[in-house]
This record gives sequence, C-alpha cells and structure tokens, in this order.
Amino acid sequence: NWLKQVRYQHLATGKVYEGLAVENTSGALNVRTPQGKYVILREPTQFQTYSLVKRALGNKKLLIVEGLFDALSIEQVVPKGDYDILILNSVNNVHRVIQDGVLEGYERLVMALDNDPEGSGTMESLIEALRGRYELVRLFYKGKDLNEWLVKYRSSQPKVEVISKPYYAGIFKVGKTYNVYGDRVNTYELVITDDFQVLERLSQEKELCKVMRISSSEILTIWREWIFEGAPRIITRNGRAPEWVIEALKKAKREERRYAPHLPGMIEVVEIFPPEPKVEKYWL
Repeated sequence: NWLKQVRYQHLATGKVYEGLAVENTSGALNVRTPQGKYVILREPTQFQTYSLVKRALGNKKLLIVEGLFDALSIEQVVPKGDYDILILNSVNNVHRVIQDGVLEGYERLVMALDNDPEGSGTMESLIEALRGRYELVRLFYKGKDLNEWLVKYRSSQPKVEVISKPYYAGIFKVGKTYNVYGDRVNTYELVITDDFQVLERLSQEKELCKVMRISSSEILTIWREWIFEGAPRIITRNGRAPEWVIEALKKAKREERRYAPHLPGMIEVVEIFPPEPKVEKYWL
C-alpha cells in the first residue's frame, strides 16, 4: 500500500506529530497533518519532488493529481489497476515530471488537477510540452479539488475531454543529394499522422528509417537532424492539420534557418479515407 501513517518528532520544538504520507521518487516522505504539509528528508540526497503510485504492472494509463488527498479521492472511484497515479505534491514539480522521463511507457494521461489558477497553469504546461506524444485527457468535476468533489458533489458525474491524440512521425528514405561539402547524402520524406497504420502501409512501399511519437519541440529536432526532400505530409483521419503541428513547422522555418535551411515553404495535408485523395496545402 502506498499510503503510510507516520508519527514523528520536530527536533527544534520536541513536539510530536501524526499524519498521512506518501513516499516521493527521491525517497523522502510528503506528509499531510492537520497543521499543514511537510516533507521529511530521511537522507541527505532526498528532496521535495513528485510521487508515482504503481497500481498494476505495465499500465499504459496515468492519472495526474496535485496532492495526497486528491489521490485518495480518485482511488475511491477508479478501479484498482485501471490507472497508475502521479502525485505532483506541488505544482512546481510539473517541469521535473516533464524532464525526468517518468511518463515514458504511458499512452493515456488524465489530468485531474485543481480548479484554480495554479491547476489551470499546470495543465497548460503539460499540454504544451506533451501534446502529440500522448492521448491527453482533462477531467472536469465540481468543487475546488477532487476531495471536495468526493465529499460534496459525488452524485455529479465528472466529464472527460480529450484534448490531444497521439501523433506519429515517420521518416522515409527517398533519394540522395549533395550537401554543402559536396558529399552525396541521403534525403528523406517526413510523414506526420494520427493513425499508426498509415506508416505501416507506407513502409511497404519505401524504407522506413525512424518512427516516433512527437511533440512540438521534437518536430524542430527532426528538422535539425535530417535532410528532407519535398513538402512534409500530414495524413489525418479528418483531413485537417492540428494547429500545434502547423505552428511547430512555422517556428522551424522562422527561428531555425541555420539548422533547417532545407525546410520547404509548403506542407501537404491529406485525408486518409476519402473517395478521392483530398490534399490541402499550407504555406509556412
């Protein structure tokens, strides 16, 4: 069980306290008592950070909440094993969560954050950094936090909004060209899609060199590392390019010319299942 009941003594005052605690990823204890929130460092290397509660081996779904009581509340309504739970312990830990790679291996992230400016800001940070790499879902509920919802508004069913679906980038080898040094090098085509089967079908026709789930920043990295021939193609179920992909390509064109001088001025957006292929072109 991830929840711990602790009893500890404050060294300066000698007072003894009792509370509930969860161990964070550094090994420290994040404690809640009637007096407030505290962090107990049991080793010099420990620090204030987030906690990850593993509820089933190999889980692909993750609930993101702010505090210990939020995690306890969500456990009352979500069947054990359906989701792992990530407890931020402080909204200031959101950037560490993004940078540490703790989200790798998950596919669906459900953000159940507090209904206040800090919760909204944290959610925006997660969306900006992770959109495209995961299925991002927002949980709407009554009350200022999940604990208040559980106590006062449980009869009101929370609503779910899918904010972003995963997008995949496939890099295909298409030919050769000469670089600025006169060396003959390979050229590639970039295909971005919300349907992984598109890349599987295309790989039967041409050599697939790399496939990855992508975020905005990774689109820029791709343009730094590969030489592309022709316009990138975005192939989607509805024939519309997500705005964040367009903006990421525009940023690559505008700000990183020294890394991506070969970035075409136009991209093609293709619908997957039309009677006749539907192609729209966007200028960057």
